[in-house]
Amino acid sequence: MKSLIMSFYENLTRNKNRITLYYEELATEPLNKANQIISNLKLPVETLTIINEKINHRPLSKPIINYNEIKRTLENNKNSWWLDE
Repeated sequence: MKSLIMSFYENLTRNKNRITLYYEELATEPLNKANQIISNLKLPVETLTIINEKINHRPLSKPIINYNEIKRTLENNKNSWWLDE
């Protein structure tokens, strides 16, 4: 079920050139999504090189106070691997 905010946004931008982008898609298909954004902006598509670099090298359990609770909650989620240390 769509949220009220998402429905409002879609209605507001119905006749506009827009793209809906989800973080999970960017994380799993960065080149495809980057090319989709570039095409949507009507810019020439070029060969892209995406370099992912980890900013925080500490285990997530250190900066996240309720890490164990979050890990238990997301245990059966397809993205639970994000919390692997």
